[in-house]
Amino acid sequence: MNNIMGYMTFVATAIGLIAVLVNDRFSQWNKGKHRDEKNSNVDFKQRLDNYIKRKKIFDRCIYYPLVIAAILSLIAAYKDKQELDGVINKLNNVSSAFSGLNNKIQAYDNQIQKNQTDILKIANQLQQVELKLTQVQQTATKPNKTYSKEDNNNSSIGNLKPKKRNKRGCNK
Repeated sequence: MNNIMGYMTFVATAIGLIAVLVNDRFSQWNKGKHRDEKNSNVDFKQRLDNYIKRKKIFDRCIYYPLVIAAILSLIAAYKDKQELDGVINKLNNVSSAFSGLNNKIQAYDNQIQKNQTDILKIANQLQQVELKLTQVQQTATKPNKTYSKEDNNNSSIGNLKPKKRNKRGCNK
């Protein structure tokens, strides 16, 4: 379709240029004819009538090709406008698609930031658990004292004596 529109534009331009050149040549020829009639002693009114008649005939003959050229040019311009509108619509569609992708990317970025925040919270909790675990392990490695009532018949806790544990953890 582009080639046809290009040819139509070329033909319209060619017709317009040819019409301008022909009009220039005709004006020179018509003036020369008018001078020849003046030299041959034709009446002024008759010379003027002949000049105007030739000009009207020429103008009518050149009018139709110029109208055709203008119509071809308008058709080509209309088709070009339709094509450009199609391109603009495609660009708008692509722009909308990019906007949608940009929104998705921002949503993914927000999700990544949320996940990173969650990871940091979990890492902090893990550090706290590890710290408590090391504290528990440290207290577990210290010798543990247990108290027995058998050593002292007194029931008060203050009178209880610590009893050492054996390796298995059983009291003796």
